[in-house]
Amino acid sequence: MASVSSRQSPEQQEEERRERARLRLLQQQVRERASRRLRGDARAGSDTRPDMDRLTAAVARAKPGTRRRAAAVTALSAELLLRFRRSPEKDVADLVTAIRLLSEGAGGRTGGAAAGRRHAVDDARVERIVGSGSAADAARVALLVECCEEWEAFERVAPPGGWGTDMGQVPDLDVLRRRLAGMAGAPARQRVRMLHACGRVRAASDGPGAGYEDMVAAVALLPRTTGWGAPPGGPGSATEQVALKAAVTADAAACAIAAGRPVEAIELLETGRGVVWDQLLHATIRAELRAVNRRLARRMDRACRDLERPGRSGEAPDRYAERDVAAERNARPDTPSAEVARRWGLVLRLTEKGAARRERRWARAAGRAQGLLPDATFQTVSYLSDIRPAAAEGPVVAVILSRFGCHALLVTAEEDAPRVVPLPALTLRAAQRNARGYLTALNELTGAEREARVQATLHWLWETVVAPVFTALAPPGRTGESGGGELPRLWWCPSGPLAVLPLHAAAPRPVAGGVRGGAGERVVSSYTPTLRSLISARKARDLRRNSGSGDQGGNRGDRDRLLLVSAGGRAGHQALPATARFRDFLTGLLPEDVLTTLHGAQATTGNVKRALGRHGRVHFDCHGRQDPVSPERTGLVLHDQDLTIADLAEVRARRPEFAFLAACSTAAPDRMDLDEMISVTSVLHYRGYQSVIGTMSPVLDTSTERVAKAVYGRLTESRPDARPDSPPVSAATLLHDAVSRERLRRPRHPSAWVPFIHVGV
Repeated sequence: MASVSSRQSPEQQEEERRERARLRLLQQQVRERASRRLRGDARAGSDTRPDMDRLTAAVARAKPGTRRRAAAVTALSAELLLRFRRSPEKDVADLVTAIRLLSEGAGGRTGGAAAGRRHAVDDARVERIVGSGSAADAARVALLVECCEEWEAFERVAPPGGWGTDMGQVPDLDVLRRRLAGMAGAPARQRVRMLHACGRVRAASDGPGAGYEDMVAAVALLPRTTGWGAPPGGPGSATEQVALKAAVTADAAACAIAAGRPVEAIELLETGRGVVWDQLLHATIRAELRAVNRRLARRMDRACRDLERPGRSGEAPDRYAERDVAAERNARPDTPSAEVARRWGLVLRLTEKGAARRERRWARAAGRAQGLLPDATFQTVSYLSDIRPAAAEGPVVAVILSRFGCHALLVTAEEDAPRVVPLPALTLRAAQRNARGYLTALNELTGAEREARVQATLHWLWETVVAPVFTALAPPGRTGESGGGELPRLWWCPSGPLAVLPLHAAAPRPVAGGVRGGAGERVVSSYTPTLRSLISARKARDLRRNSGSGDQGGNRGDRDRLLLVSAGGRAGHQALPATARFRDFLTGLLPEDVLTTLHGAQATTGNVKRALGRHGRVHFDCHGRQDPVSPERTGLVLHDQDLTIADLAEVRARRPEFAFLAACSTAAPDRMDLDEMISVTSVLHYRGYQSVIGTMSPVLDTSTERVAKAVYGRLTESRPDARPDSPPVSAATLLHDAVSRERLRRPRHPSAWVPFIHVGV
């Protein structure tokens, strides 16, 4: 030790002396707090960790540069970071100590620095910090990134004189993130977060287009965790992963637009949204693959575990993989496959040999799984085959909401690329503010105050989103002006906080001499969670038309019956008098051979799940419930318990076709986290129901009763046999007409008719 000290400068020796003093002080503080806890002193604090002193002693005993030292440093730093985050006082010494310990790297000791300045570590030092790329190194670097992010945020609120602590030499945060993104031992979800953060930094400093490459690499890694990744709770939970993937997707699409790549923007958006929905229904996706091909499902499980398993140290880059990527790019430079190869080339350059082999095994298995389950997202989607067909019956408007710009992408059947419509008046913060205000008005306000807030939201949506879109599309009026023909169809695919707002009901402000027509007077609006789910619904509808053309008379199964679930009297919930009235209306309207009724004590979760498996059409007349913490527990209130999204994901209906959810808030996402639209309405459509009617927010049961009666009344009037054989074909138009009558009936009460939406074909 003396020989080492003799080679150190006085500043380095003083720094080590201070470090040892801090560790001794930390040990003393930990012992004092532990003693107070043993004595029952309430001031000990809930954040005291019993083994903090043991970890501190382990670091002091371990020899620098050894694996034992690295493991002890990582464990102690994790406890220090946790205590810093939990402590109300925010002791800076905890964070500083953690950063200095983690910055040791493979060398085992920290370097000196000039007082009062923060220095970036050179490339050689970064290499020592990163080490060999093993699991232990990846965990240590990931923890160092977290600590540096905390310090960066803490510095923004520092007093004028600073915190009185010299950090010394610390690695550049952006460099650390990039190295962590390329470490074979880092989990894929962590690498996605690092690439997203690097892209954000570049986009903020050099413009959104500069973040394109990092964002593309992040989205390219998303599909491989589809349905195989996040634990059910805690860090990395499904809810947290949904929020991360939604942010990555929106930012990647915005950067692609800034880089002049609209086709890539819609492909990135659709890929990310598909992964988000598969993440929500990951158990079902895995079960479906197992039902189709059990051996392939096991192979996918192994491939995912291998991808999350750390690589061995010392592995060299896979030059063969890079050569294959380069050959594909040079052989066909103008084809979509070359573009995909270019994207994956960036990912492969960030991986090592073993990880690259695991990537290829996953890609081969994912390609086979994609062919068996075309609606799932195992690979990056293609615009021509997976996106443009969604506009076969009308344009689709995908709205991108990102900190790097807000745009609408207009997908039409005639154009080879989506049309980009800038939305300069729309910002992410404004959307969040209006979404929360709108939900607060519908859930908590009453009377004129509520209606005024809803009306203001409709005006804001018109000015910021809908009017620019309509200007670009120039939608025609009714076909057959004198005869009052049908309005054209339009599908909305919103993202982020816009998913809770009623784009279909947006309206301009009144003008002198009359009122200009809003969205409801110009188009029949529908929604879709992803464009591929809309394509699949149309294929299922056309297949049913062709295969069902020969069904005659009573030669129909349960799948042609309508299931009515009437559960309006559960204890602890407000009574729904309209439930009984609508049940009497429907039983009088439809013959017994096409209607199955579960009401009262019969409307249990078990009975409903079994009946859903046999019926292709269903009408729910009950309360809805939104879970503010776990969106997957959002559901419908039945007689015994809630029928949640997780329950619905397990149901395998035979040729599902139509659903009407006459329940409050069935289409409202989590009010606490507006990252993505996760609702019963959209889940049913994503699970195969071709056409779904739901409510976006709380609505009076009397209004729901009138709208439902109008829809079913018109539906049966149009058929001579009084059978609801094709509700998906006309459900959107029927709902639009019913809501239009409700709007004329109560023009000053938009909360009575705005919440109704249609999802699907």
